Amino acid sequence: MNKNMLFAIWVMLFLVCHAGTVLAAPMVKFHETRYQAGDIDQGTIIVHTFTFNNTGDQPLSVKVNDCGCGGLKFKTPAAPIQPGKTGAITVSIPTINRKGGFKRDVRIETNDPAQKEVVLSISANSIETLSIVPQYIDFGQIKKESINKKNILIANTGKAPFTILGVATDPSGIVAIAPSLHKITVKPGDKKMMEVSLTPQAHAGQVSGVINIKTNRKIITEKKIHFRAVVVAD
Repeated sequence: MNKNMLFAIWVMLFLVCHAGTVLAAPMVKFHETRYQAGDIDQGTIIVHTFTFNNTGDQPLSVKVNDCGCGGLKFKTPAAPIQPGKTGAITVSIPTINRKGGFKRDVRIETNDPAQKEVVLSISANSIETLSIVPQYIDFGQIKKESINKKNILIANTGKAPFTILGVATDPSGIVAIAPSLHKITVKPGDKKMMEVSLTPQAHAGQVSGVINIKTNRKIITEKKIHFRAVVVAD
C-alpha cells in the first residue's frame, strides 16, 4: 500500500470522525423569531407562543434570559427537548403603560453550540382608546382658601362607546369636580371637559391626591389623575 493511499484513508477516517462530532449536539430551529401583533387597544395583554424543533441528535435545553421588566411573563419547557421533537416558549406582555408603537426583545439561551443565543421579538401598536389630558396636575404654590382651577379633557379615541360610571378623589374632599359626569356615555370621537377646583383649607405645606375616573370598559376600567399643590402662608 503506497503512501498516497494511506493518506487518503487517513483523511476519510478523519472526516468521518469529525462529522460524527458535529452531529453529536443539539440544534435549535425556531419556526419564527418575530411576531407582529398589529394595532391593539392599550391594556391588552399580548400572548404569543414561539415553537421550535431540535434538529440535532442530543437533548436541547432552552432558558429565557430576561429580567421580566415591564410585567413580561414567559413559560418554557420543563425538560430538555429530545432530538426530533418540538418545544414551545410562550411570552405574555401587558400594555397598560404603553402607547404607540413598541418592540420587546426576549433573549433565549440554548445549549446548541452553533446558536447559543436566540432573540425573539414582539412588536405592536398600542392605541390609547381612553385619553385623559393632563394625567398629572401641578397647581404650584397657592394660598390658603384661594380658588384654583384646572381643566381635564376626557376623549374616546377608540371605536366603541363607553360610560363614565363616576369620579372619586382620594383623599376625599380635597378637590371639587364639575360636572359630576356620573353615568355619562362617551361615543367614539366625543370629548368631555371636567373642571377640577382646589380650595385648600389646611395649614401651609404640600397637598396631594388622586382623582379616579371609573368606566365600564373591559380593558383599563379606570384611570388615575395625580395632583399636588404647595400651600403657602399668607
